[in-house]
Amino acid sequence: MLKYIIWKKAVVIIGSFLFFIPLAFSENIRVDVGGSIKVVPLNEYVCGVVGEEMGENYPLEALKAQAVCARTNALYYRNIARRNGLPYDIKDSVFDQVYDKSDGQYMDIENAVNSTKGEILTYHNKVVEAFFCASSGGYTESADNVWGPGDPYTISKKDPYSKGGKYGAWTKVFSPSQLGDILGLSSVKDIKILKKDSSGRIQCIEVITYSGKKEIMCGDNFSLAFIDWNPNQIFTNPDTLPSARFKIKKSGDDFIFQGSGYGHGVGMSQYGSKVMAEDGFDYKQILKYYFPLLKLTKINPNND
Repeated sequence: MLKYIIWKKAVVIIGSFLFFIPLAFSENIRVDVGGSIKVVPLNEYVCGVVGEEMGENYPLEALKAQAVCARTNALYYRNIARRNGLPYDIKDSVFDQVYDKSDGQYMDIENAVNSTKGEILTYHNKVVEAFFCASSGGYTESADNVWGPGDPYTISKKDPYSKGGKYGAWTKVFSPSQLGDILGLSSVKDIKILKKDSSGRIQCIEVITYSGKKEIMCGDNFSLAFIDWNPNQIFTNPDTLPSARFKIKKSGDDFIFQGSGYGHGVGMSQYGSKVMAEDGFDYKQILKYYFPLLKLTKINPNND
């Protein structure tokens, strides 16, 4: 995860979540789509991300919160890319943001993007990465626990808005040979959870094979092995391990993973934002709930 942008000037309104920073940004984002670079107006890019990352069926206030996150990430990654002389600003990827060109048919998405025009999230007057996931499963995660120290503005906290829905509780079953293939090992005989963090996510796990090999892995690497095995996996795919918030039991030789949440759990839970919007919270309240240490900031509206 890349970081930091240098700010020229800030005007802060004390006591308000929204304040103004009169900075000039060019209007375009260079998106790497499968190796092809597409130059896209920022507003159009944000529409395309909201459509892909959340979808038109979410409530308007949740869509607005997603639009602010998408715009924040676009500027964050663009600053890093241009400082390092990269030919693109951001990739169309689950590791950055998924993007597809908006065809303008979803009025709520365009409304969400236009009504939050110029708004981003900042930490100590710096644009940062506005993490989000499909669902926290009832407890958000800190970035430090997933990727190591470096993002102090993300915190782990209870998230009752994300306890329900299809991501609230899930079960996945893997055979010993399946797990061996996914983890790059021989057939797996046993798995021991060595450490969990305060959110209930796996921090350290030991895998024991029938050949006698013992492999100790951090929770993030364990989860990433499933993505590397099948990069296009979705929640309903039986080979998907939705999150690192799980417990394991055995049935015969098979391993049964019972967990909650979908994704890394850091930052805004998209499902949680949906429930909050349905309960009457607006997008500013949603963002404040999931990013309590960040400020909602207005960049120069003529450059968004």
